[in-house]
Amino acid sequence: MMQSHIISPLVDSDRELLLCFEHLLAERLGLHFPPLRWPEMARQLRRVAQDLGLASLAGLLPLLEQRVWPDDVRKKLAQHLTVGETYFFRDPSLFHYLSDHFLQPLLARRRDSNCRWLRIWSAGCCSGEEAYSLAMLVRQLLPDVQGWRIDILGTDINPLFLEQAQLGHYRSWSLRQLDSSIRERFFTGSDHHGWQIDSSLRDSVVFRELNLVEPVYPDPTKGMSEFDLILCRNVLMYFEPGQIKQVLKRLQSCLCESGILLLAPVEAGLCQEAGWRSESRPGAIAVLPRPAEESPRILNKVAVAADLPSEGEPIDRSLLFQSAPADLRTFSKTRIRGSEQMQQQVGQTLEVVLQQARDLADCGDLEGATEQLQQAQVLNKLDPRSYWLQALLEWEGGRLQPASQLLHKVLYLDPHFVLAHYLSGHIAVGLQKPELARRHYDNCLRLLADLPDDQILPEAGDASVAQCREWLLVSRSTLKSRCSV
Repeated sequence: MMQSHIISPLVDSDRELLLCFEHLLAERLGLHFPPLRWPEMARQLRRVAQDLGLASLAGLLPLLEQRVWPDDVRKKLAQHLTVGETYFFRDPSLFHYLSDHFLQPLLARRRDSNCRWLRIWSAGCCSGEEAYSLAMLVRQLLPDVQGWRIDILGTDINPLFLEQAQLGHYRSWSLRQLDSSIRERFFTGSDHHGWQIDSSLRDSVVFRELNLVEPVYPDPTKGMSEFDLILCRNVLMYFEPGQIKQVLKRLQSCLCESGILLLAPVEAGLCQEAGWRSESRPGAIAVLPRPAEESPRILNKVAVAADLPSEGEPIDRSLLFQSAPADLRTFSKTRIRGSEQMQQQVGQTLEVVLQQARDLADCGDLEGATEQLQQAQVLNKLDPRSYWLQALLEWEGGRLQPASQLLHKVLYLDPHFVLAHYLSGHIAVGLQKPELARRHYDNCLRLLADLPDDQILPEAGDASVAQCREWLLVSRSTLKSRCSV
């Protein structure tokens, strides 16, 4: 079972050192490491110090206090402090929106006015998957792309990410949501040897190192202005609150008159707290041109996945656990007090922490992911998602009993959590409990029955209801075969 990461009490000198690091990283990189994240910050900075041949963490401080960081220090900081989890066409609903409701109308207007140009910026592009996805989308929409000027820019603070982006070579994991027709058109290679971006597509995207905190943009002389579309998704959620407002202001200044800036839905609260209004878009939020203080404050309404229906054939109630887990039973007797605004802020922080945990887990930093999930449980002990993600980590580590106990909590908090039933079925198979597995699989099918095939399930990694149903039918068939042997 996962052990809690108990941090020894900090002495005053440790606190002073970590406080200095917190301020320096916020000021120079924009990264937000409040005291709750000090253990994570210290762990990563120790790796930086070790790579630089320093004897202790304290030896790193004089280097970071320099007005200009040495190249090796800057690169190591970016390597260990930035998260590199992304994949092609991440959040399909966003790309459908961009295709049908933004790019197609825009390209039609440009064609009619004989202004055949388009400018797109992927800010915080990581290893390039988003920028290349946009390039593929434009190619699909423009059969006569050679007659257009298409500028697609990808920027990131991590030079190692940019090296990979410029190479255009990717593991099959980065292509996990890619339609086979797109892969055949724009890639060569195999799952075993990796996939290489088509050279003409690779040459159509420019990658550049950029620290979003530095006030070096907009800059027309370097092509950092007049963008039709800027995507800055899952970037600002790692930033210090005081930096977010300035970054948003600079990004907005880089748009053309009809341009649009899109963030991840999880960043809606951060946008509002920074004084900017936003509107919901499929798979994203659009930051409105004027800061909130220049117009009446409007609360953001971010689209969320529809609640799973409870009508139809009832699910097997014996799986919903007659008694709550002890720690939840005690907590459920209390009520959250405080202003509505405070509760909203807690919810916004929780969304950010959960997304950070997902990204860290996908990058293989299981220790960091676990710390974030424990922080999420401190913020809201009754939200099932943190227990679900922790159960996934346990299951992937082969620890079936701890995973089962965590799923017990998930299903107590939300009996209609589809994937919790699905994974509980898998675990029951592993624990040699076929009848329990069958009941979980049956519940899963009932919950999926009335949902549209193309609906994306929460916590399913962009998988649709139809895909989940296929997985489930295969699992049930496999279970039936085993039981008949």
